[in-house]
Amino acid sequence: MSRHYVTVLGTELPVLFTDNHRELAETLAHELKKRFGDMVEVEFINILNKELNKFIHLWPTIVRSGLPVVLIDGEPRFYGGVPTSDVVKTIDGMVKPKTLFKPPVRPGVRPRG
Repeated sequence: MSRHYVTVLGTELPVLFTDNHRELAETLAHELKKRFGDMVEVEFINILNKELNKFIHLWPTIVRSGLPVVLIDGEPRFYGGVPTSDVVKTIDGMVKPKTLFKPPVRPGVRPRG
């Protein structure tokens, strides 16, 4: 079982008609904890603090795309919001075991291999 890391880059400033980005990250963390338990860790990074130095390589993406930016396992995935259902679907696709397609076998025929 592998762990997945979700990082929300944003600010703690009030956002019109919604919670601030930290509160959105906390809501996301709560939903992901219910769904995946300890398999997913959520971190909020306030871009107005020195914490952003860890993500300085993403500055052009942050400026161009709008806040908040949601990273999954270090890869930018969502911009301008925290779409909880989309994040859940993305991680769900990462944790489900990949099954190989096996064609049906006709009765009385032995499968090869």
